[in-house]
Amino acid sequence: MRRAFIPVLMLAGAVAPLGCSLFVASELEDKSVTRADAGSSDAATDRDADASMSLDAFSDKAEASEDGTSDSQEDSQEEDEGPPDAGDCSQCQFKCCDNRCVDTSSDPMHCGDCGQPCPKDRDCLQGECAKGFRSMSEQDAPSPRRSACAVWTGTELFVWGGTAFNNLPLGDGGAYDPITDSWRPININGAPSARGEPNCVAMGTDVFVWGGSTNSGLVDGGAIWSSTQNTWKAIDSHKAPKSRRWPAVVWTGERVLVWGGQTDDGKCEQSGSQYDPVLNTWNSMSDSSSPKHCKRQAYAWMDTLLYVYGGRNDNDIAGNKLHSYDPATDVWKEVNTITLAARSNSFITPSDSRLLVWSGFTTKEYGVPDGFVFDPSTCTWKPLTSPQPSSIRGRVPFRSGWCVWTGDAMLLVGGVKEGKIITNSITYNPNTKPQDQWSKAIPWDPPLEYDQGIGVWTGTEFILWGGSDGSKPILGGSRWMP
Repeated sequence: MRRAFIPVLMLAGAVAPLGCSLFVASELEDKSVTRADAGSSDAATDRDADASMSLDAFSDKAEASEDGTSDSQEDSQEEDEGPPDAGDCSQCQFKCCDNRCVDTSSDPMHCGDCGQPCPKDRDCLQGECAKGFRSMSEQDAPSPRRSACAVWTGTELFVWGGTAFNNLPLGDGGAYDPITDSWRPININGAPSARGEPNCVAMGTDVFVWGGSTNSGLVDGGAIWSSTQNTWKAIDSHKAPKSRRWPAVVWTGERVLVWGGQTDDGKCEQSGSQYDPVLNTWNSMSDSSSPKHCKRQAYAWMDTLLYVYGGRNDNDIAGNKLHSYDPATDVWKEVNTITLAARSNSFITPSDSRLLVWSGFTTKEYGVPDGFVFDPSTCTWKPLTSPQPSSIRGRVPFRSGWCVWTGDAMLLVGGVKEGKIITNSITYNPNTKPQDQWSKAIPWDPPLEYDQGIGVWTGTEFILWGGSDGSKPILGGSRWMP
């Protein structure tokens, strides 16, 4: 799949707010999240995953490998002399992996290096797994559903809850391994009650599940699932936050933060709590100086702070302020007022050192054709524009729209524009030439909507699964390796 790059206009002038030194990121402690997936499932940012995507290699390698599906590893070794038999590395001219001589340029179980397997149905071509889309097995998969929650645990895709197509809430799920293209059922004993739109976030290999809704309204309560034990542990309800829809939910490496969202009648829920999984306790978050635009907000965890941008207030008016919350001090700060169009439903992701925000909806639900790059170390931001009209879109929770940092670029997947699902993805690389920063839109294959389905980045593949295509339930899913 060959990509064309179109020049992009990036305004060079950085904008610094008056008195910004009060909020510069020198206040940030030099901490790092030591557990995987420290962030939201929407923001979905698995910053610990080894996302080895190279935008420069998209054009030639994707075209050459789009059909590189594994047929027979033995056949390829018969055509070439290949490494000697396993068990003896003394005469190995390739690489010794697990006491076995392997050619890491073609071995799908050690592609590029020892212990780097390609996901199922991908050949290893010159040390890289074949790119493109692959279908997912439907054997032992969860039943068709919409509005489920999903996260990446480091080795598996976790899918739980949601609503069946007869509108009944579900209380089951499955875990999917892309290396073997196989599902296993999630234990229902001790699981939370059946619900749609549950909030979940990965805590290393465990998954926090809380809140959601049924036909009767919002629900609270939840449990933590252990991927290694396939067991559940109930979350204590004492001092737990009020039930709400679409809150910001992030994992800090030590605690889960639940903040904002909206009530059952659509009002702002300007409150939140910290959850300590070791002590199984909740503590309220301060609401002093917290954002008043607290629903349909963009949010991300970066370094030691929760960032919240834009959103809507009780009157459904969009905002354009950037706030930060420090869980160590329980303090909110207004970091910056971004002098761009106010918006809600933006895409947001932390990069290696900056916060990237893109598009969203104005108060009147029009798509916004710009964004910004925020540097916490200098407390400055730069406008971000794109020559690609297809990049304009909004992120609607539990419908469509995901944003992740792949290690090289911001990846926008799906989203909504003028009420319709967008069935493509687009990338932005801030570290390359301006004319090469935005990619062309990459259509999904097959071009299903996955409306109210799930989207998760594994570190090498983006998985789309479930939901519906128009009125038709989607029974399976698709794995895309850029």
